[in-house]
Amino acid sequence: EIALDAFDVPEAWLSLPAPEHDIYRGLGPNAEAPLFPGSLDIDVFLHSFAVDEFFTVRLTYIPSLAPVVNQEFSWVLPAGALAQDQVDDLGGRRVVYRIPMDQASGLGAPYGITRLEGQEFSALNPLWLALPSPAASLPNVQPPAWKMSVTHLANLEAISTSITRRHFDEASKAIVTEFDGFPAGLAWPFFLIGDYELRQTKNQNWHLRLDSKATLEEDAMFEMMRLRKVLDAWLPRSNTHWTLASFPWIGDRVMPGLVVLDEQRGWFSSPVDGKLDGISRRTALARLLCQEPFGARLHGRGSGALFLEASLAEYATWRLLNAAGNTSDAEALRQSWIRKEQVASKLPLPLSMLEIGDLYGPRRLLSFGPLVWQSIETKCGREALDAILRERLAAGNLWSTQDLELALTKANSDVDWSAFFLKHVYGRQLPTAE
Repeated sequence: EIALDAFDVPEAWLSLPAPEHDIYRGLGPNAEAPLFPGSLDIDVFLHSFAVDEFFTVRLTYIPSLAPVVNQEFSWVLPAGALAQDQVDDLGGRRVVYRIPMDQASGLGAPYGITRLEGQEFSALNPLWLALPSPAASLPNVQPPAWKMSVTHLANLEAISTSITRRHFDEASKAIVTEFDGFPAGLAWPFFLIGDYELRQTKNQNWHLRLDSKATLEEDAMFEMMRLRKVLDAWLPRSNTHWTLASFPWIGDRVMPGLVVLDEQRGWFSSPVDGKLDGISRRTALARLLCQEPFGARLHGRGSGALFLEASLAEYATWRLLNAAGNTSDAEALRQSWIRKEQVASKLPLPLSMLEIGDLYGPRRLLSFGPLVWQSIETKCGREALDAILRERLAAGNLWSTQDLELALTKANSDVDWSAFFLKHVYGRQLPTAE
């Protein structure tokens, strides 16, 4: 007992109490994600996959500033990728490599690829992408500007951003689909390859995989088009082009200009009034649509980014359902937030410091967060808040919680927004119902 009484617990063993306030006010110590130092031209070759069980990628790096010195330049390839020798006049700024695909890998294939039997692929995670050494050494680098072409079998369809050209290549006897790509900072490269049937619902073209076993595909599509029309009227955007496609096993995915519905989740075989993950399928569709403007297109900056993306998209889902006349779905969603917060403990961290893991666990960003946005609407006024959101969507650049606070102060200076944000955004206190 004497020995135990004399033992002092090292400070390193003691857990630190949760901070009451975010001293960085939503930015964090590393708020400025570095820019990708250049752009990428990407060529993906999938047409001979059935023969050699590899697909080939050719990348050309275009530096943003001065030319890269040969001795200082290198490529960081995906683990297991095989580089091919290629002589060119770009000083090493082009690389060609092959990625082996395990026939038995099926659902959790490496390199961010989900491969179905045969030649159908989902490549929505950029783990298959090699990086030039200037970018690979930067932490949390922003996505580069890029454009891409995919060479694939003629019976399949390639889907990504908007198509600029599609032609038959005599040499490879395959189809080459060329895509616009994106400017810097918006999204990492992504594509789908599948045996798709082009469908049309309310003048919206979309892609249904032929092996999707769809029986009620029009039910979800008509509801998606209806909600999208309401969303576009509420939050008009400069670029109204978007694509919708099906694919199994990858979860529902929202990319800039692309929504992918997971066939395994019953979107094409269940009525839209049915339930999914405890909410109506209509609510789930509205949630996906709202993630496109807030998260896939307009990005947050700093530690408070998820409040400006996931929490805002959840609040927008409630607004969209109400605007579309689905008031019972909207109220059910709001009540789910309230119930969640009534039984939950105090936030483990200030709202602006919650990390991505919260969305896969407690999901307080999807209950506490939208309730804060509702309080912002009440204090600012709906018209003023909508004007701020439309302005940010039109600008299309990164924004921070401090940018939001500044815009709200300009819109309604009668509110002490600094105190509000300190309590409810940079703090752990839930606003009271008004």
